[in-house]
Amino acid sequence: MCLIVTATTILFAGRGTSSVSFTFLLNLLAHHPEIQDQLAKEMHSVSSDPVEHVGLMFREYLPYTRTALLEIFKILQPGCAS
Repeated sequence: MCLIVTATTILFAGRGTSSVSFTFLLNLLAHHPEIQDQLAKEMHSVSSDPVEHVGLMFREYLPYTRTALLEIFKILQPGCAS
């Protein structure tokens, strides 16, 4: 049942799901500054310009960032409130 609810949430409420996930990520980073520092260090290694957009083309150079995002989706499963 949870799989169906999750799929429906992702397919039909993608924008809300993204904003909730991003808010949850920011909240976790606020409580774990060491991870925030590591993510910032990784971003700066890809681009030293703080205004430059770091997009999908850089994903192979951001393994720690990718892992952090995947962990958020493991912890926060949309549509499966406990």
